[in-house]
Amino acid sequence: MAQGGWMSMGCDLHVHSVYSDGLLDPFEILDLARSWGLGYLSITDHDCYEGSLLLLGKSGRDLVILPGAELDVAEDVELLLYGVPNERLLELTRRICQERRDVARRMVEAIRVATGDTGLHFEQDIAARARGSIMKPHIARLCVQRNLADNFLDFKKKLHNDWMPQGVPMHQKPAMTDLVSWAREAGCKVILAHPLYYLLPRIGGKRYTSVEELLLMDVDGYEYYYDYKDQGKEHEDLLLELNRAMETHAKEGGLLLTGGSDFHQPGETLSLEKVPDLCGRTIQEALLGNLT
Repeated sequence: MAQGGWMSMGCDLHVHSVYSDGLLDPFEILDLARSWGLGYLSITDHDCYEGSLLLLGKSGRDLVILPGAELDVAEDVELLLYGVPNERLLELTRRICQERRDVARRMVEAIRVATGDTGLHFEQDIAARARGSIMKPHIARLCVQRNLADNFLDFKKKLHNDWMPQGVPMHQKPAMTDLVSWAREAGCKVILAHPLYYLLPRIGGKRYTSVEELLLMDVDGYEYYYDYKDQGKEHEDLLLELNRAMETHAKEGGLLLTGGSDFHQPGETLSLEKVPDLCGRTIQEALLGNLT
């Protein structure tokens, strides 16, 4: 039984909307979360708060809304930030969103040249429809529609190996120490997102060498409940080692363990009972000064 006497089935603290690479409007996600009985919800778009902030004030007895965002840092990991951002964080994310648009425009132009496909149009097919952060999935969807790639993984391989072998441009990512400092200044909590991924080979990303290296990061907690799908099954022993280490480190250091579905589109499932209400409650309690 959750606080307040109402029953809920779980929570989801990692959800993407059309303000980054998701396909649903924040209010559509809100309706979906309520229809499925979630107790806590956080929209955490990549480098963008706009979608999450639309739901401020929409909490009720049945569902608590926690503001959030997911940001890339220079150390090649992603951090989930929970709490209402201050002006510094808003300025940072808006700058990054603009840089992402500029980078995406350069990518599309490079793909046009490399493939000879003059039907690729950044402005009308991507920029005109995107509300916040423009990312590789936006371009990948267009390339799949144009039969230039089979799926997102095929797109990434072609982008790095064939279309932009000289190097794929990137927006300027903040240093982790800076972002953590700014987040704490705003009263937000910083969580290391899907940590197993950083221990595996990644296209265009750094591979961390040990669980201990991740646990040395100065964060407020870890995304413990996360469905890594086939990668989790393939690396079951490593995931078990990681989860045990996160549990121990969180208990000894008073850190938070959170979770979410990384929801992007219809057909995927919000976390429901997979992520316990306790994750949402502990974040909510940790943010009391920020949310009031």
